[in-house]
Amino acid sequence: MKQKKSTRREFIATATAAAAAFATGCISNEFVDRIAKEGRKPGDYPVVVIGSGMGGLASALYLSKAGFPVTVLEQHRIPGGYATAFTRGDYTFDVSLHFFSLEQELYDELGLEGKIERVPLQMRRRIIKNDRTIVIPDLSPEKYIETICATFPGEKEGIRAYHEFCLGLYDELMRFSEKAERGYVFIPLMPFRYPKMWEVRDMSYADLLDRYTRDASLRTTLSAYCGIVGLPPSTASGFMIALLVGHMMRNGTYYFKSRSQDLSNALAGIIREQGGTLLFNKNVTKILTEKNGVTGVQTDDGTTYPARIVVSNASAPDTFGTFLSHEKKAARYMEKLSAYHPSISCFLIWLGLRGDVRTILPEHSVTIESGLDVETDFENYLKCDAQRCPIFLALYDNYYKGYSKPGTSTLTVMMLSGYEPWRRFEKDYFAGNREAYNQEKTRIARTLIERVEKKAIPGLSSMIRVMEASTPLTNRRFTRNPEGAIYGYPASIDNAYMNRIKNSTPIRGLYLSSGWGNNPGSYTGGILNGRDVYRLIMKEM
Repeated sequence: MKQKKSTRREFIATATAAAAAFATGCISNEFVDRIAKEGRKPGDYPVVVIGSGMGGLASALYLSKAGFPVTVLEQHRIPGGYATAFTRGDYTFDVSLHFFSLEQELYDELGLEGKIERVPLQMRRRIIKNDRTIVIPDLSPEKYIETICATFPGEKEGIRAYHEFCLGLYDELMRFSEKAERGYVFIPLMPFRYPKMWEVRDMSYADLLDRYTRDASLRTTLSAYCGIVGLPPSTASGFMIALLVGHMMRNGTYYFKSRSQDLSNALAGIIREQGGTLLFNKNVTKILTEKNGVTGVQTDDGTTYPARIVVSNASAPDTFGTFLSHEKKAARYMEKLSAYHPSISCFLIWLGLRGDVRTILPEHSVTIESGLDVETDFENYLKCDAQRCPIFLALYDNYYKGYSKPGTSTLTVMMLSGYEPWRRFEKDYFAGNREAYNQEKTRIARTLIERVEKKAIPGLSSMIRVMEASTPLTNRRFTRNPEGAIYGYPASIDNAYMNRIKNSTPIRGLYLSSGWGNNPGSYTGGILNGRDVYRLIMKEM
């Protein structure tokens, strides 16, 4: 979809929406007090939340704290969505979390202090290229910038200017957020007071990189963040990635002890403390409506849960195309959404190892580059080409002491993957006939392990005691995301913060809290979506 340039007024309107998603601050009782004076109270507005991923849990937490009667319906037997864990033998594997970044104010606002332990990460990284290896000792701004400059000494000026822009963009958005919250934004001065937001509003990430470097190897290194949004530089939003870089460098990164499941359980526990209810093994089939407003939710066992507010943490295609298939306005909205496509998925291997991998690699993560340009890498991701795609390793035993049992290690091997190579197995997979599928899954897993063994961990094959692997079909089965998407709708130039799909919907009382809404899929994005939904509801009441 071709992107037109934003006018100044369009920029102001959409930037204000972006700021609302990023603004920090405590839950205010102002709205509750206001509606109380009108003879109303949050208790008069029963809420049903569909799904308990990060966005579902966060929205339920905020709303239950504000006094709304909240019921969360989850299809799985545990909360969390991608933020879960599972055990095989002596090993407990995190399904997806590699690191987490969140402002301290927001962490406090959720009430997580004392509920779960955060482990600060230096985010030591190793990048294995064909001609060199880069070891990044720390993600702190100055150390990180110095390391990249030392690796590419001829690009020092551009490297420093790029990172200063990313940090400045993040700081600028935080200032704008605070002003917008208080109504102190003067429209004519916006491009002058917030020039970085204005400059990058319509840029692809490739356009942004063009301002600072043309060195192919450096561009590949700086494009590592494209994997977090699931798009190549040519189509990824420059605004989104620059903001992501600035956010991580300003706020640092963390992991949750012992696994991401503990984060999900902590959020669920706070919801219960506030009087909310979580029900598991509940498959939603329909959102009930009357006169274009929600009235409840129905599950496959025929149970109806009355609601005046419904928050969908399910995918947008499921929400409008399945749960609201009877609603004409939803069908028209789905036509609009059909211009966007689900994000990329992934192929993931969980390995339980004999021996201490820390003696081989002391970093938190390792990237094995393909030696090709980033645009070609994404073409190969779509083909699930295990021989020619970059590989990402998470070495959890370097996160904190005692992650694995003594004498063992836990490792994940990840490669982004398109859905098309797996579509041919779809019918048989869901019918339980998985022989051909398992053969292909095993072939790709072995290819990736052989490459890791050759480039990063000699003797890896002989260390393996437990191995599990997943594909885009696995992701689809457990999350029901179309095509096994891991980021909802990706942050493309035509669907990023300046003109991103909103969490409000054309159906009165219905909101989106997943990565298919205003913030693309991620742990942080989910929490921001949950808070955004809360604020929308309070404002609209």
